Amino acid sequence: MTGSRVDQRRVRGAKTRTDVLRAAADLASRRGIEALTLGALSEQLQMSKSGVVKHFGSRDRLQLATIDYASEVFAEVVLGPAADQAPGLERLRSITARWLDYLTGPTFSGGCFFYAAAAELDRQPGPLRDSIQATVQAGLALIRDDLSTAAGQGDLAAGTDIDQMVFELHSFLQEVSLMHLLLDDPMGRVRGQRAIEHLLERHGARPLS
Repeated sequence: MTGSRVDQRRVRGAKTRTDVLRAAADLASRRGIEALTLGALSEQLQMSKSGVVKHFGSRDRLQLATIDYASEVFAEVVLGPAADQAPGLERLRSITARWLDYLTGPTFSGGCFFYAAAAELDRQPGPLRDSIQATVQAGLALIRDDLSTAAGQGDLAAGTDIDQMVFELHSFLQEVSLMHLLLDDPMGRVRGQRAIEHLLERHGARPLS
């Protein structure tokens, strides 16, 4: 019985921590990672500051845990559905479609957590920047892997500059984020999808049927 009570407390504690991190990531997406403090989060949650401290201990640990949580959400929402697909154009199209949904959807109320945090931290060396950088690099690496595989399979033209394609494709994703958040343009996702498909076609990929 005692063991059961302990297990239940652990489950409740883990759920509370996840709920707090969800609120923290949402808050940071709107107001910035530097605005994410123990006090601001406790106010947002209408929770005692000591309750937040119990889970994270310090502002720095809260911020790092929030970035880790946002990385897990990105992986689940964008990368997870394509996890069983082999590298190549099919997986790339699957990932970018879900990436566009993530940028323009309700995952976080402030839009893409990482584009917001990258703009805020790009000139601030330290563990927060390192954590953001690692997640962005992982996403770019997947894009590069898919394009390189496609080129090796003959699905892209010989001599295709893969690094340039990665740059352009990621630029389209960032532009969609800007159109969605700053310009309130409902066509951003559609234009982003078209731009990605046109880029692939220019480099020899067969168009979607």
